[in-house]
Amino acid sequence: MALRLGALQDALLSAHADEDKARQAAEEIAGYETRFGSIDTKLMALQATLVILTAIVVGLVWLNISMKGDLAEIRAQTQAIARQLAPPPR
Repeated sequence: MALRLGALQDALLSAHADEDKARQAAEEIAGYETRFGSIDTKLMALQATLVILTAIVVGLVWLNISMKGDLAEIRAQTQAIARQLAPPPR
């Protein structure tokens, strides 16, 4: 892996670590940094998706609540029409 953390490598070399091992350790840590950046990007996308889905659910709940009154009115009107169309009792 070409990406390295120069400060880490310098610190390891200052601590008298083997130059090859210091380079490998810096490259390995840089790989983890790249992975964490990728995970962070994916997490932000999931958060945005969650916000959108939450907005959709809230909208559907609001629509459901607002339609209940309309449905009650439609049901009452339907029952009134049904009573008018029903044959008279004998």
